[in-house]
Amino acid sequence: MASPNDDMFGGFDMNSIDYVLPDDINGDLLDGNFFFVGNIPTKEEYPGPFNFTLTMDTNGQKWVYSKPLEQVFIGMNKVLVLNFHTELQLPLDEGYYIRALPVYSNNEHINVPVCRCTFHAFEDDPQSQAHHTPDKCRCEEFNNVGHVVRAQCRDAIYCFDKHSGRHSVMIPVNRPQPGSDKIAIPYSFACKTSCQGGMQRRAIHLIFTLETIDGSILGRRILGIKICSCPKRDKERQEKDFYADKLGENQSKQRLPQSNNEPKTKKIKLEHLELLQPPKAPVDGDLKREIKDFKKMFDDFSSSLNSLMSMHSKMLQKMKRIDELQRSFTF
Repeated sequence: MASPNDDMFGGFDMNSIDYVLPDDINGDLLDGNFFFVGNIPTKEEYPGPFNFTLTMDTNGQKWVYSKPLEQVFIGMNKVLVLNFHTELQLPLDEGYYIRALPVYSNNEHINVPVCRCTFHAFEDDPQSQAHHTPDKCRCEEFNNVGHVVRAQCRDAIYCFDKHSGRHSVMIPVNRPQPGSDKIAIPYSFACKTSCQGGMQRRAIHLIFTLETIDGSILGRRILGIKICSCPKRDKERQEKDFYADKLGENQSKQRLPQSNNEPKTKKIKLEHLELLQPPKAPVDGDLKREIKDFKKMFDDFSSSLNSLMSMHSKMLQKMKRIDELQRSFTF
């Protein structure tokens, strides 16, 4: 018989995953490095000593994956099951955890915590009591109101870094079930990327880290994600824009000079324009004035053309600089 959560969680059996918190977690540890994630978390992947990797099953009913974008598109409150692997077996008696931390993709907003929008947070905490006291998080009393990323496991540990204002969720690592070499964790997302007052259409990445109880990081994997109403439609649109940008970038490279010297511009010989001068005729007062006016117009035109050529050269230099900056921000 189907459970009430089957539709929300795509039929995934939440009771099939069981994690046990080690006995050595105490209040002192929870107040220390266990919750610390830093003001500007790095987005560089790091397999670490155990060759920590992340995989996922084929596209689900409620989410799709874009290979060129390296991004998951998923509906709000839908489940995404991620599989974590280690090449070497973890000595689990020491206590290991997998943390999921959302961050903004653009470096312009990397220091800003990813939070839920006011509308969705109001549903769980209408009086905004969870963070009423500075540096103290009471989200767990209000259905984890501040957490965009949720782990659908009984023993999920919801963390708050009071220094950076970031919310994250951690799962204690147990041995894979018999016949499996992976650790499967089901995640869901409690806000949309497009929500005003929250992520506000800013792209986000999830940083998954393999950590010890003292906060040492032994592996890191990154996954782009967009939480939206129509995952398939948004995936197709963004891939179309991605390929269009790539095409435009390639065309710009073909137009731009490859050397570091000043871009070459095609020079127009102004003497060719002398063909536009009026044919010689008997000189009288009116004709002299017309010829004089024409020469003035010609001189003005020549000056303007030289200015345009100079501007054209500067524009090419700007295009080259823009291309270099775009390359430097590519991850």
